[in-house]
Amino acid sequence: MEEAFRINQRKSRKARNDVAVQGTNDSSILSKVSMAKLGYFDDLFLREFVDKDVRRSPSINRGYYIRMKALEYALNMFYSTYDQTAVQIVNLGAGFDATWFRLDDDRKQRTHFIDIDFPEVMQRKLALIEVRSRLKEQFEPMHTFSSLENFAVTNEKYSLIGVDMRDSLTLNTLLQSVKVDETKPTLLISEVVLTYMGRSSCNRVIQWILDFFQECVLTTYEQVLPEDGFGQVMVAHFAKLGSPLKCIHQYPTSESQVQRYTHLGFDFSVCVNMHNFYRNYLSTDEHNRIDVLEPFDEIEE
Repeated sequence: MEEAFRINQRKSRKARNDVAVQGTNDSSILSKVSMAKLGYFDDLFLREFVDKDVRRSPSINRGYYIRMKALEYALNMFYSTYDQTAVQIVNLGAGFDATWFRLDDDRKQRTHFIDIDFPEVMQRKLALIEVRSRLKEQFEPMHTFSSLENFAVTNEKYSLIGVDMRDSLTLNTLLQSVKVDETKPTLLISEVVLTYMGRSSCNRVIQWILDFFQECVLTTYEQVLPEDGFGQVMVAHFAKLGSPLKCIHQYPTSESQVQRYTHLGFDFSVCVNMHNFYRNYLSTDEHNRIDVLEPFDEIEE
């Protein structure tokens, strides 16, 4: 009886943590909309996924802008590498991300884009798509697959899969149901997702990626440096929300992140911190453009 009680406690804690992690999507999408509305990033589709506007602080707006530019850079590099080739993009922990909707027609035609997140999150996303005309006109599901609480919908160019990605067997089944091709060049995106998992669960997901896809690139965005002043505040913030950063202390630096992916089997791994990305990957004209959007004097943060 005592052992059963402990097991139930662990399940209850896991369920609460999963709900809290799902809640980070709502905060993140509002921050992205705040940033886009001020002109940092051009994405009209993001606004379709929110019912209210908030204005974030300049530091949050700037941080989300750099984050989205970095992911856009990785996306463009992938398409440049596989120019005129049919490809796949798998967005792990996608939440309400609108990347597929803003792809140009050429990229849409040669891409199968798959958003994956918890079933509850994907059900909400699908419901919003169905009632927002700007979204619905781009996505009319042709096929639906379901298994208990898990599901997948697809029109063969865009698919939504609702599943806990730690359940690799069910994930494999749903990917196959929407005709994901293990042999096609595939970009996987993980934007502040893996860090919410324990190290063993997280590394199993990374290993699953390498086992499932024959030719793939994984782009991740994760926090590092938990012990500096800002890092301590950040770690405490996520812990207070009930969605602690579980991997940040095991992989606290850029170097440890590179070693992690190399050790798990990737042929090549590189880590670029966002300060360096902002300084070295964005043009002077782009710096000048965003500098006039709102007052900002916290670039080191």
